[in-house]
Amino acid sequence: ADLEFVELKERSVFFECGGPWNEFIHFNFLVKCSDGTTNLFFVEAHPNCKREGGIFLCCPLEENDTGNCFGCQKCDVDDLRHPAALNYRGGHRDICAVNADLDDDYECFM
Repeated sequence: ADLEFVELKERSVFFECGGPWNEFIHFNFLVKCSDGTTNLFFVEAHPNCKREGGIFLCCPLEENDTGNCFGCQKCDVDDLRHPAALNYRGGHRDICAVNADLDDDYECFM
């Protein structure tokens, strides 16, 4: 299926305490499908997305997807939706820091 990027809806960056790869960026973005319908997607990536393996998860969201994320809550990004299956890596542990100011380097895969 052909997908066309429409717009970035929400985003947050946060850091979990301890461990490697403990920096996360979460996105919701809207895409238009070839049949004209739109779908909301969730992406979880490392802020340095130029690094191999930097995108951890990219998936369409269903109507009932309302997974909990402590990282996005600490960033005060309440409208950012997450998969209900909780198959994303970040936001489940202690959050050390948040970063609301993103520069263009964080948007390199958009």
